[in-house]
Amino acid sequence: MTEHGREPSGDPGHSEVLEPHLAHQRLRMPADQRALGLDSRTEEGALVEFASSLNPARPGHRIVAWVLLVAFGVPAVMSALHLLGEVLRATR
Repeated sequence: MTEHGREPSGDPGHSEVLEPHLAHQRLRMPADQRALGLDSRTEEGALVEFASSLNPARPGHRIVAWVLLVAFGVPAVMSALHLLGEVLRATR
């Protein structure tokens, strides 16, 4: 903890130390994500860890990456198009 009573991530709520058998979980997480306080015990951290563990040399992993891209990208694009349509309708 720093002099301000916070973890290096800035979050005072994640001060617990990982159990020795769980210490490997922080090894696969990218360093910048660990700095944000994400780990495999949070929903967002688990997704980041899973996506960063995919190996682009393996065809199955590439398929999973494309499925993830479609699963998260299509709703975002559809929401953006809906918002754009609402803005265009409001300006008429």
